[in-house]
Amino acid sequence: MSFFSNLLFKIRYYFPLTLNGTLLLLFSLLLLGIAFGSWNLYALFFSILGLITIILLTIIGIILKLKNIDETLTIELVKPVIARLQNQTVKILCSIEYLPLFFRIHYTIKGKFKVGRQCYYYAYFENSIKPEKNKDLLISIYFPFCGIGYFKGYSSIGDIFGLTRIYFKPPEEFKLYVLPPLFSEKPQIHILPSTTQESLRNIQTSDEEKYFMREYIPGDRLKDINWKSSIKLNELITRISPSSPEESHLIYIEIRPYHYDKNKDGINAVLQFNYLKSWVLSFLSVMKKNHPNYKFHIFTGKEAFLIDSEEEILQLAKKLVELDYMTHSTIIEQPTSLEKFIFSTGFDKQIVNYIANNKSKIYLFRTVYGSNRKVPFFYSEIFNLIPGFWIFRKEKPDRSSPKPINGKLIEEKIKIHYI
Repeated sequence: MSFFSNLLFKIRYYFPLTLNGTLLLLFSLLLLGIAFGSWNLYALFFSILGLITIILLTIIGIILKLKNIDETLTIELVKPVIARLQNQTVKILCSIEYLPLFFRIHYTIKGKFKVGRQCYYYAYFENSIKPEKNKDLLISIYFPFCGIGYFKGYSSIGDIFGLTRIYFKPPEEFKLYVLPPLFSEKPQIHILPSTTQESLRNIQTSDEEKYFMREYIPGDRLKDINWKSSIKLNELITRISPSSPEESHLIYIEIRPYHYDKNKDGINAVLQFNYLKSWVLSFLSVMKKNHPNYKFHIFTGKEAFLIDSEEEILQLAKKLVELDYMTHSTIIEQPTSLEKFIFSTGFDKQIVNYIANNKSKIYLFRTVYGSNRKVPFFYSEIFNLIPGFWIFRKEKPDRSSPKPINGKLIEEKIKIHYI
């Protein structure tokens, strides 16, 4: 934070008046000047009334701040937040049980919400409550895309006239994961159990077993650490022991988060990638529900995961939120499989060569630019999120349809609709 921004923040944090209160103060001082200049008693009366109101509310607010300085307001992030889902709230646990008639507790959430490379929304959510015993403060939230919010929560005491706002707690920093939504209307693909079962046997008995791994968790045994992969990825990786191939089938899913631009995304790139993440999670969720004994080997170009339960699908959702576009894979080796389910976007210009050189049976799920599904840009009537200039970036998504020679192509033509 620059010196100028830090100075503005301190002024706003310690200055007790809101914009309305500041305007009333200036108007009262103006009337006071007019009253002394022209001996206008009406101007003198209203100026004194305005000044007394501001001073009185400020003094009471400061007293309430000092009285409740040890009370707590804590944000509770228990339920997952889902993108494009209405009527979601964030709960603020408030230990203050009483304030005078004309005062309320306010909680403000503001910060930056990241949805892609160099793609941020500026978020602002707020609500107030009259403190009562066992009553929590709920703040309505809505997010158009999945992403990560880097927010601060501000606790304050304000009057019901909106003239004073006194912050009595330092801002609380927190990170909010907004997960991709699920949809169930997509048809599922018939899977050959023998193919997937054989794939599992091959992977378990070959050098590719190193792809059954996860990040190191304190308490893992040292002998389970895959030191070779840990050195490559520059972080500790623990081996995962999959179940017996006679009891489960392995489905290989590859997510290709590749973009021809090295540094930044545009609105349609963000839209396609968001839809793709929802598509992957929906596919996994429905497939796991229909086939509880199936396992899923997920490869993202950056990490690899073995999914075996609904809880692990939720963990994968958080990993997909963190996943941005890349120009190439950071993991060179890829496990072999007779059958692959590949998810890609219209910004993956290497997909044609990839499927042409791949001997597996490929089911290609691909989001492309088109008018079959138009997603509105203005997602909510309340403008709590302001996008940056990234929404005006020019893009050239690929409109071709690379159909696999051995397999099937499933496309979703989608674009942003501004009106």
